[in-house]
Amino acid sequence: MVNEHINQQSDVNGVSFTYTLTEKESHLKNPTSVEFIVKATDEDGNFYWDEVPSLSMRITDRKNNVVQLNHSAFVTETKTDSDDQPSEYTFTVDMTKLNLDLENGTYELELFSTHELLQSSEPIVIKASYFEDINYIAGILESEATQSYLKLYFADASNHHIVPISRPTTDTNKVFRKTVNGLLEPPHISLGLSQEPIAPRISVIQYASGLVTCYLKSSSVMPFSEDPQKASLALESMNQTIMHIQTPYAINKIQYLVDKQPSTIFFNGTDLTQQIEKSKDPQIYLGLKTDQDRVLIVPHTIVSEPMEQLIPNIITYLKTGIIDDTSAEHLLPVIPEDTELLDYKIEGVTLKLNFNSALRDTYFDSKGLIQLMLDSLASSFASIEGIDNIELQIEGKTITDLGLISFDTPIVAPEYVNVEILE
Repeated sequence: MVNEHINQQSDVNGVSFTYTLTEKESHLKNPTSVEFIVKATDEDGNFYWDEVPSLSMRITDRKNNVVQLNHSAFVTETKTDSDDQPSEYTFTVDMTKLNLDLENGTYELELFSTHELLQSSEPIVIKASYFEDINYIAGILESEATQSYLKLYFADASNHHIVPISRPTTDTNKVFRKTVNGLLEPPHISLGLSQEPIAPRISVIQYASGLVTCYLKSSSVMPFSEDPQKASLALESMNQTIMHIQTPYAINKIQYLVDKQPSTIFFNGTDLTQQIEKSKDPQIYLGLKTDQDRVLIVPHTIVSEPMEQLIPNIITYLKTGIIDDTSAEHLLPVIPEDTELLDYKIEGVTLKLNFNSALRDTYFDSKGLIQLMLDSLASSFASIEGIDNIELQIEGKTITDLGLISFDTPIVAPEYVNVEILE
């Protein structure tokens, strides 16, 4: 929507009041400052303000959380058309992300005066998108890897999520033993993940016909048995790490034995008498901002649905970070809020996703955000059985770049994400 300026007018007791925002676009991208004008006129031209018509700003985020700021929080300069008898005030408004204390995302902003004469006036409503670039390191395709990696799963700093990391290794011998031992060494501090021990030592690990059998000692398991959250994280860490061991052999099931016996008393009473099967449920990949200011990509398992519901729902989850009416706590959405999936088509193992132009336009020069979005889209849809890769389209035309980043099509999910940099 384009105007000369954005205006809102109201009439009270024969006086015409006008709000004017000196912007042409009603959707601003990374705004810094704008001018907001409050003007009053009557038929005789004799109306003058007896006091400054102070402003207020109401900010609504994607989760409908509302914050209201008063005049001094965002007005940096005030000018009038007359020092003695002002009928017009021009306010310079600081709309920077830092000043408004906002995260990356799109917000609805309402600007209005709190003067008693303007209480019934409608505010000026605009959208503002803030997309400061992020420190995200692109995932590595299996075909492009120049060295070997161990795929390990650790807890985030708040112990809410299990996060995959890719640890460089030069030794590919005894990969089962080397991988599970990798869980005993905490992730590099630069990843911003928890430095607490994540799982017990596995004394013996054996493989036969798709089944991995893990032998643990009760003395090693005890520290992970009483606290339910610690127990859950330990099992999830081991399950995911073992299921993703880099081996030519298929891994479908895990059996844990404590002191050579199936157990129901360890890991906070978890029943380990049954074999754990590899999940086929789809996953969505969202962003996680760590206290080291590095953004990681994190899987979140969702319930499988019919394809005609699953694909649009995954796009919604990736846009909002909200799953089943709850937010995936501490995780960041990865697709611009204004992006719309126009339609999709599955051809063989390729999912063709057709979006509106917001997919290209919103992140503009934010290379990290674009790369995170590409890795997230490819990884999320590759988790659906029968889909190996994706093709991106904008309004029906296949694309091979998004501004600063070019890519081959179809896009393949990276094999190694959240690479651990050991220097």
